[in-house]
Amino acid sequence: HRYIPVLAKWAGFKKIGEKVVVHRARKFGVTKFGLERFINGPLDLMSIIFVSRFGKRPMHLFGVLGFLSFLAGFIIATYLAIAKFAYNEYKMTERPLFYFGMLFMIIGTQLFLTGFIAELVSRNSEKFAGEIKKCGDHLATGFIGTPRLLPGLHLAGRDEVAYKLLLTKTAPSWLYPVSIGATTVWEHWVAWDGKTPQGGMNSLNHYALGAVGEYLFGMVGGIQSNAPGYKRIRIQPVILEGLTWAKTSYDSICGKISTDWKLDGSKLSLDVTIPANTTATVFVPAKDASAVTESGKPVTKAEGVKFLRMENGAAVYAVGSGTYRFESALPEAAEEA
Repeated sequence: HRYIPVLAKWAGFKKIGEKVVVHRARKFGVTKFGLERFINGPLDLMSIIFVSRFGKRPMHLFGVLGFLSFLAGFIIATYLAIAKFAYNEYKMTERPLFYFGMLFMIIGTQLFLTGFIAELVSRNSEKFAGEIKKCGDHLATGFIGTPRLLPGLHLAGRDEVAYKLLLTKTAPSWLYPVSIGATTVWEHWVAWDGKTPQGGMNSLNHYALGAVGEYLFGMVGGIQSNAPGYKRIRIQPVILEGLTWAKTSYDSICGKISTDWKLDGSKLSLDVTIPANTTATVFVPAKDASAVTESGKPVTKAEGVKFLRMENGAAVYAVGSGTYRFESALPEAAEEA
């Protein structure tokens, strides 16, 4: 409505949050340049420039803010120390300014460490995906690394890479043995043809390299624990290109938890079962909350379902025990996938 579509496109953005930025001329009337537009327009500009400069490099933002905050506190502490030794008229701890200085230094240290750690995660995420790319999007891990590979990619925000690894059918991969008729997991990643004796392997029934269940149940199926014993449950399926449905269940100590999602073009259906005496937080990929229904009714009229927020292209709901059927229109990113 203000300047944001024009400025966002000028800054190279295609999206702002979950809203697609498309600049269209006003269909009716003439734009009025009122006070609200003159105030909020420049704020939009500042926000876009700020995000475009600092959004992808946390250290640039938090590091600078932390350094400036620490420097301000250090200057205050230095001033008080000089005044103390020069005049010796008071104790430093009796001056309120001393505590402000210490506070600035503590906040500055925390901001700097936040930026430093976030930067490490960001860079390692890129390096992580880059190493897999060097292997042609194929597996190259052993007994120790394989169980941690896909969950690690999920935590690094690289589920698209995890899906590629999961669905690759050429060796070395999980699906290569399946593609030639294997019914067991082999000890090595070699491209054995299934005909020559053993293919140089000691074992043709070895669990270690088949450690992919955590990602299938916890991310593709979306069943995760939010409290010991699954008293609180998190349902957050990762839905990307390559799969059009997933049916998952887990027999927890509280009862059976199940999810069943299906894609039909840009339409998603998600069936969820939550056992008695538990609660769950359900993430439903959607354009917005108004695009979600439960058992054919608007969610606002669904019993036992409470809308919490929109988060990363998903409508988030709190639900109690029971069976639910959510339907939604997918956000643009999922449609393109």
